[in-house]
Amino acid sequence: MSVFDRSVALHHTGDDTEILETILRMFVQQGPERMGLVEAALAHRDAKSLEREAHGLKGAAATLGMEDLRQASYAVERLGADGRLDEAAAGVAAMRVAMDAAVAALGRELA
Repeated sequence: MSVFDRSVALHHTGDDTEILETILRMFVQQGPERMGLVEAALAHRDAKSLEREAHGLKGAAATLGMEDLRQASYAVERLGADGRLDEAAAGVAAMRVAMDAAVAALGRELA
């Protein structure tokens, strides 16, 4: 598994390190906010929002080479799509752990 794979992220930016840095900084700022939307959707038992927000984070994670977060987001996306909210709590907790690890890794990357 991978918290952050720079080579994958760089590939998705056409090997442009300036664009990559900009995108990583945006993720550090917006990723935790988006994670908060996932947690809020679960708290409000809103399966459709849970699916949508997890899907968005899954895409960002895939693009940025954050495989752990991508996999956790995919699992929550599927649970939301199936309306399995009781099972989603553990998945959202795993997403939070993966998000925190990704943000920490990006912080080191950008330092």
